[in-house]
Amino acid sequence: MKYNDPSGEIFGTIFTAITSGFKNIFRHGVNFDHYNWNKLNNAWQIDKGLFTGNFGQILSKFTWGRFNTFVGNLTAHVLNISGKVSGVSHLEGAVALSGVTSGDNEAFTLDNYIFGPKGFRADWKDHLFVHEYGHYIQSNWFGPAYLPIVAKTSIISAAFDQNHESRWFEVQASAMGAKYFDKRYGSGASDYFIGSPDHFDMQTFSTGGNTRYLNPRTGSFDQNDHPINGAGFHWFDLIVPFTGLGESFTLALLF
Repeated sequence: MKYNDPSGEIFGTIFTAITSGFKNIFRHGVNFDHYNWNKLNNAWQIDKGLFTGNFGQILSKFTWGRFNTFVGNLTAHVLNISGKVSGVSHLEGAVALSGVTSGDNEAFTLDNYIFGPKGFRADWKDHLFVHEYGHYIQSNWFGPAYLPIVAKTSIISAAFDQNHESRWFEVQASAMGAKYFDKRYGSGASDYFIGSPDHFDMQTFSTGGNTRYLNPRTGSFDQNDHPINGAGFHWFDLIVPFTGLGESFTLALLF
């Protein structure tokens, strides 16, 4: 098992501090009250995500899942420096970045970094976050095979398949996310009762419809469905993963 020194992972924060500093000086001179440090704050929150979560999650970020973490962290910093990130939040080891995607229900996940639309936050009351968190769990399972096998297949499916949400990798992610949050914030919570507005509704997560709690991103009780069973398969579900085996092996050796 390899271990990567985490000190090199906070380069994004250091680089953002330097670029933001020069930009502020160039634009505002000594008018310090006009300085904008939003990007720097986002960068720090992005790197802080390397050390949030339980022990197993943190360990995975620097061992089994280190390549996925590197890609997610790098992507987050590039998007932040380019001004695409409007906010960063944390929950259960995941980092949610808002303002990245254009569609209201579009998001993508690179290890513990989840990129979503405007107003997107790390909150189980937003079922889009719960589904994407399931992809984070997938990433922990698959390790170096996640990007070349699962992520690649999902990207192709999202672009061309109208039944994308029912594909095996999407259903698996939904099931993983739903079970995780149901255990911690739903029926597994000690004070849970059916119909509670303060607990995760696994049934409505799967079928869609109105929940007892507001989605903080949309301000609505109505949420989209995220099926947790009845997965469908396509012929390229075998072709794409097969072509990714070599990439997975290479990444495992290099990282």
